[in-house]
Amino acid sequence: MMFSSGRAYSQSAGLLSFTVDPKMLVQGPYTTSEHGALDLTIRLACAGKRYEVGLFAEIFSEIEYYSFGFFSNYKILLESKPKKFRRWVLPVGAEVGFIKRNSKIDVLKFNFALNGSLRYYFVKNVGLELGMNYRYRSDLEVLYHDNGQMRVNMFSGIVFRWP
Repeated sequence: MMFSSGRAYSQSAGLLSFTVDPKMLVQGPYTTSEHGALDLTIRLACAGKRYEVGLFAEIFSEIEYYSFGFFSNYKILLESKPKKFRRWVLPVGAEVGFIKRNSKIDVLKFNFALNGSLRYYFVKNVGLELGMNYRYRSDLEVLYHDNGQMRVNMFSGIVFRWP
């Protein structure tokens, strides 16, 4: 039993990513925004060759929006294709968690999302990530009486992996 658990641990790696929503960084959250705002997402995961399982937190203090939860991704490795793609990874997956909004009323709502991204590792353990998220925004119904609760957002940033 100790041998099996040690072997499983040694074959997994860690992953840490910091991504931002570039549209929010440039334009801001509202059509009337005079400047951009930081919408930061942090992911920490245990990763194997074909999977990632971990925790995420999204912090967008400009609109008092906070999201946190669990995610799981399946990694499509392009290294089996021509060698020029050996540094590319396509993780796709889902996440579940909660959205916390501190507006006129305090809101804590369940949410889920589908994720997909493209990573390019320019050195062995450091890379760039570009992705998209299709999220159920349960907080919008409570705050704005908006029934179109599925939203798409883009993100880009840096990713670190170890060992």
